[in-house]
Amino acid sequence: MFLTEYDDNNALYVAARTGTSFEVRSKNASAKSQFSYRIVGKRRDIPAERFAVAPDEPAQKELIDVSTNGQVAD
Repeated sequence: MFLTEYDDNNALYVAARTGTSFEVRSKNASAKSQFSYRIVGKRRDIPAERFAVAPDEPAQKELIDVSTNGQVAD
């Protein structure tokens, strides 16, 4: 979970978490702050390797010459 405080109090933190909820508290009792949150998790219905093996050959990159208005350079 990512917590983003909108004000510059630097006082919010996650005090408790469960499988269905979380509790946000402030270090400063008088702080009145708004925040947003984002919850990220791995999907159980899609099997995927966490770190797949990278290919041996690096990807080829096109070099663009800005002096020729975007035409591909040799």
